[in-house]
Amino acid sequence: QVFLGTKRGEAKGKQGPTRTVFAHTITHSLKMSADDAEGWMDWPESLVLSAVDELERARLNADIGSKPNSYIFAHFNSLVDLEPSVVVEKLESFMNRFVAKHGNRLQKSKVDEIVVKLGIGSVSRGRTHTLRLTASSMTGEYLKTTSYFEQVDSLTGRPARWLDARTGGELGKEDPVVGRMQVKRSTARAAGSTYAPEFLGMIKVELIKKWSVYRQAGGKAEVPVNLFSSIELVQGADGELAESQRLPGQNSVGVLAWRCTLATPEYPGGRDIVLIANDVTFEAGSFGVAEDAVFQKASEYARKRGLPRIHIACNSGARVGLAEELKEFVKAKWSDPSDP
Repeated sequence: QVFLGTKRGEAKGKQGPTRTVFAHTITHSLKMSADDAEGWMDWPESLVLSAVDELERARLNADIGSKPNSYIFAHFNSLVDLEPSVVVEKLESFMNRFVAKHGNRLQKSKVDEIVVKLGIGSVSRGRTHTLRLTASSMTGEYLKTTSYFEQVDSLTGRPARWLDARTGGELGKEDPVVGRMQVKRSTARAAGSTYAPEFLGMIKVELIKKWSVYRQAGGKAEVPVNLFSSIELVQGADGELAESQRLPGQNSVGVLAWRCTLATPEYPGGRDIVLIANDVTFEAGSFGVAEDAVFQKASEYARKRGLPRIHIACNSGARVGLAEELKEFVKAKWSDPSDP
């Protein structure tokens, strides 16, 4: 089933209301065993890919087109008789591989979130857990994978609480930052670009691919548990950069910077880089005095520590007029004074 939805109560922006295409699919079978390392992944991959197919077909409809974001929900209405921790590990591995393998199609279809839901238990014991695996870009990182155990209301039978499958912490209500993220992502896509924080997830996707190729070629090193991590470098009141765990979308400057750690087959222990990117959703990614300052400080940060510096440039040039002290020195001579 495919639906087109608009968020209730949202004010219309310059690009019109934020719209999302939803693809929902359901199956009554899923075979997963503790011994089968990867073979079981063929069926869920086929199911989720069928949802991607439907999204691509839906965009051929002129009333939908290429602008809306997309959301996939796959429900396995069957019980998996394995330990919850084993199911979590296997599903997260599947999702990471799926995103790495089909990343190009997912980006073209503007998929912001993939949710896979299944039951854990047996016919004799009944359902003991309901697992909800989410690969989401809603907090900045591209299709970041997380797992939750879903609990239902005893009276209504509807989902009421979600607990982190690894930490046991409860998932809170939707943060306003999430809605702001969706608007920024839509703005970047309308400009034919990518929202800067999403490059972090794309790097992780490429690392997954790289390790997959390495292992298939006979590489012996084990794939690290944490392939990629990042910390944002934010300029403080003193003008210096400091590490920050703030959520994306809170910047007041059009240049963002991170210190990233990448674990590759060549450097399994991880190697650090400094990544700088223009935020195309802020003043069209243009450079002003504040942006120059962040870029300079991030470059100095990299040089002092001997780290490679990578700049992902997507900007509209310089913002003329911000430096008032320079205005009187800016002179222009028109080729046709009558038509400047």
